[in-house]
Order: sequence, then C-alpha cells, then structure tokens
Amino acid sequence: MVIRPIQVPPINIGIDALSGRGLGFFPGLCANGHVEITGSSGMGKSTVAKFIASYLFCSKVPVVIFDFHDDLAISGIRTLHLGDGASGECSIRFLEPTPLALEVFGLRGCLESAVRAIEATGRRKLGDGQINVLRSAIMELWRRLGITESASDSPAATAKSIRPSDLRDLLLEKKDEAESSRERQIFDGLINRVDVLAACAIFEHESPLRVDDLLQNGARLHMQGIPASMRGWVARTLVNMIYAEIAAMGPVKESPFDAGSPFRVYLVLDEAGSVIRQKADDCIIKTIAKESRKFGVGLLLAAQTLDELSEEVVANVDTHFALPTRSAKDARKVEQKLGLCKGALNCGTGRWSGFYQTGHNVYKANFYHLQ
Repeated sequence: MVIRPIQVPPINIGIDALSGRGLGFFPGLCANGHVEITGSSGMGKSTVAKFIASYLFCSKVPVVIFDFHDDLAISGIRTLHLGDGASGECSIRFLEPTPLALEVFGLRGCLESAVRAIEATGRRKLGDGQINVLRSAIMELWRRLGITESASDSPAATAKSIRPSDLRDLLLEKKDEAESSRERQIFDGLINRVDVLAACAIFEHESPLRVDDLLQNGARLHMQGIPASMRGWVARTLVNMIYAEIAAMGPVKESPFDAGSPFRVYLVLDEAGSVIRQKADDCIIKTIAKESRKFGVGLLLAAQTLDELSEEVVANVDTHFALPTRSAKDARKVEQKLGLCKGALNCGTGRWSGFYQTGHNVYKANFYHLQ
C-alpha cells in the first residue's frame, strides 16, 4: 500500500476583525500542521472543524473523523457506523497484524502493539507475569492461524478473523492446564480484562474495519453507538493502528521544490479530551503531536478547554482557533497562551468569532462565512 503525500493549498479561514482582510491557514508551512479548536459548546467549534476537514478532503488528503456526537457529517466523506448491535457496520481487529506492519516491525513489534492495546483497557497496568502470559497466548493464537513473519508477503496470510473472544477462549483453555493457584490467578485477571472486549460487538462483527482503506479513502467514524465508557479507548486504539501503519511506510520524502510539507492523512477528533490520557506519557495523541510531521500526519483537535488537551499536546500545536468560553479560568489560560490582555477572549467576540493564532501571529477574527 502506498499513500501519496499531498500538498495542501492555503485555506481561507476567516476575516481579520481589525483590518477586514482575509486570513489564511497554510498547513504545509506551519511547524507541523496540527490544529486545536477551543471554546464552549455552541460557539462554533464543529463549524470550523467541518470547514477545514472539508477543504482537506477536496484537496485529496484522506481525512479520518472521529465523531462522538453525530455533528461532523461532511458531504462526500462516507460514514462508517461503529457500535454495538445493529448500529455497528464493522469490527475493529486490533489483534490482527497487517502485512506492512509484519514486514516492517516484525512479529515482535506487532505483538507488543497488541499487548499495549489490551493493557490500556484497564486502569491498572498489567504485571510482568500477566504480560508474559498474554504475549505467549497471542503468539500461540497467531501460530494456530498461520500468522508468521514469513507470511508477511502474502496478504491472505494475515487476513484472519481474530477477535477478543478467540483470545479469551485460548486463555480459558490455558487456565484449565495451569498447575498452580498463582498461575490460575494470572489467567483470571487476563480473562476478565479480555472478556470486557469480547462482550462488545464492535470487536466481534463479521466485517473488519481495514486500516489501509481508511488511509486511502478517509471516512467519518460515527461513534455514538459505542458505550461511553469505551469510546476513548476505541478511538485511541484506532489512532494507534492508523499511526503504526503510517510509520511503517517511513518518513515523507520532501523535495526542496515543495511549497510546504505534504500530508498523508489528517485525523479529526471531536471532544479530543475524552481520547487524550492526561497522565499517560505514552498516549498516542501526545506521540503524534510531537513526532508526526516527518510521517505526514496532521491532527485537528476540538475541545472545550485547553486543560482537556494536555500541556504536551498544546505545546506542539502550531495553529489555534480560540472561541469564547464560559469558563473564566480557561479564558485566562487561553489569553496567556496567545499573549492577550485579561478579558480579551470574551470581549467583542461571540459565536463564530474569536482569535486565530498561527505560529507567532495572533489575530482577532470572524469566522461567520464558514457556516
């Protein structure tokens, strides 16, 4: 699979409230192309996000939208329904290594990704004994299905239907063979964790959600049907799968004649605070914010407050649409970040108006025409 990086033309994003001149967003000329949109509910975050995503899509950049509230539908971008029961169209197969990942990262690298995904479902990290047992079980499951490093050249060799229920059944089988109570305790802990995933239809549907298809064609992932307690984990897992596939392709080769950095894909996250794990240093959104420029991955994050995005993410985002907020505390944080005087954010601004920061430049801006 080859994803051709795309140069994004300038986007006419708003009007300077002081001079009346148009304002442009130049993703390829920014430090990394990442965007954050903050502001209270109803102030226009979704409007700005949809406009930028629509323009990127029209520029032939694949856009993957994580839509938690069904308000980011865009003409031309297909919608895939992720959820339990009849509302779900496809299944997330995070236990299945892709041919490209096998070729680049090897069986061991794919194994660690699967283990980290399962570990992230719980509040506590797995112990060393549990991790070793989990690694052994996943490797045996793959061997039974013929998934090996030597099979990476054949797409059919990795096109297996591996579900959490398959792993749970294998763990139950291994528990019955365990000789000590300590071993059975380890299996019980793992079985309980995997059973939570096996109980969610989003991992058990017949039709898999293919990462290579997402990267080639983009999609809006309608996630309202996923239980609220699982949405953040599902989104992080999907972002991990997408980013791993992009990283396996290697860095984007830039030409000195390019008018800015090209992009392979843009990830749009509504309510990004529910996806970012504030206390986890290895949170995938933080990793992408810091490292993704060389791989051609852009982030567009919408949140009601800066605190929801975490300091590491905010420090690595070059473009900020700051819409009014009802929180005086967050308004002051935004003002300090943008170098504004106290009270400026909510003074003379309203719905579809606020401040626009790109690099070191800050403008008081109107975004009414984006409606």
